[in-house]
Amino acid sequence: MNKILQYFGICAGLLLMAGCIGGTSQPSVYYVLNASGTHAGYAVPGLDLGVGPITLPGILDRSQIVSRQGDNNLAVNEFHRWAEALDTQFTLVLAENLSAGLGTINIKTYPWERPFSPAYQVYVDVRRFDGIPGRTVVLHAMWWLVNTDDDVPVLTRRASLEVPTADNSMAAYVAAHNKALEKLSRDIATGIAGTLGSRPDLDN
Repeated sequence: MNKILQYFGICAGLLLMAGCIGGTSQPSVYYVLNASGTHAGYAVPGLDLGVGPITLPGILDRSQIVSRQGDNNLAVNEFHRWAEALDTQFTLVLAENLSAGLGTINIKTYPWERPFSPAYQVYVDVRRFDGIPGRTVVLHAMWWLVNTDDDVPVLTRRASLEVPTADNSMAAYVAAHNKALEKLSRDIATGIAGTLGSRPDLDN
């Protein structure tokens, strides 16, 4: 009798495990960053600009969206993911925003192919791009505008941006990322226009 009960107990356990393994798991939700599509009024006629390389913190080199739970605690959100690598999205959206902001279509992302040969190149080193859902998203970065003829920086700036989230949802958290990147794009466009906008060699 005890052996029979033991047998049925083992079978029940195996069936329970099979149900857990074969059961439906929570589906992942995928997110993208989007270009703002607005012209910021910083037209620089004749500008050929390369965007990148862009570097992000290693912790963001994953498909899962990373958030903070405190100053030293990070959460990797298994069911909320980027639809494409974050550094790729960041670079493409920055380039689109700069194209709109500077009023030029002569912008390519690194690495570009010949015959495109930009006169200037923007490097961005992102030190932080995360936050706390329901509170803020923080974007800290250093960026350089470099003359590709001699690889000498003509402008170096630091950006420290914070964007509040509309609520504690992941959609609002991603939207705040998008807004922070839009603000960085405007800062870079303003810096480029102020530095290169009056250069006579760009008007040809």
